[in-house]
Amino acid sequence: MKDIKDLIRSILMEGPTREYKELPKEAERYEAADDFETEDVYGDLYLLVRNVDDFYGPRSEPKAARLLESFLLESLVVVKSDPEVLFVESGDDYVKATAFAPDGETAVELFDDAVEINTMLELYNDALAENGFPQIEAGIGLAAFQDEERDKYPDAENVTIGGTEEAYDYAYDARQLALRLAEFANNGEFDPIVMDEAYYGILADIDEEKKFLDDNMQKIVFEGEDFAVFHGNIIVEED
Repeated sequence: MKDIKDLIRSILMEGPTREYKELPKEAERYEAADDFETEDVYGDLYLLVRNVDDFYGPRSEPKAARLLESFLLESLVVVKSDPEVLFVESGDDYVKATAFAPDGETAVELFDDAVEINTMLELYNDALAENGFPQIEAGIGLAAFQDEERDKYPDAENVTIGGTEEAYDYAYDARQLALRLAEFANNGEFDPIVMDEAYYGILADIDEEKKFLDDNMQKIVFEGEDFAVFHGNIIVEED
């Protein structure tokens, strides 16, 4: 994470050292693969920033906004570098990635992305706090799904990005469960990373990974509902 610390320092002192295009205000889509098999299992990672408005406006600090933008862009770099990721979508307050996750060895890649993003979130928030800027209030949701109902989706030619029509010519979770989990992740009751039971079950196929999850994530059962999640605040430990 030394490069992230150096990047944060450069933004606070002079400006970002990396060349970025401006983060899109509407959804931007990136596909890394074309073929999707409906019988395969997929995973969604959804990073949601809930307080974007705190970083913009007449009383906002430009350096704070640049740190928020840098965090989102670095999160994009993380998921786009994942060899299992098939599709990435981003906007001014979120990053979403869809990846193959048929087994523990594959699903752990997206989980590692979540941990890396959560580690960066802590670094950016430390810098924001040290300078009296607002904190980035963000949550990360992880959910597994099977893409079994693609015949119900509109044709790709009907898609309107940023509009009301949607087309899903890629693996898509109609429940948008990862988004729902990200909405209450890191809200005071839940830790920053929240995953559903299905994703946990795939990871738990690996004995070593199951032990790590049991040591670092807590299970919460929603009262009166047949639904449970696991949440934790896991970061990459520096050497």
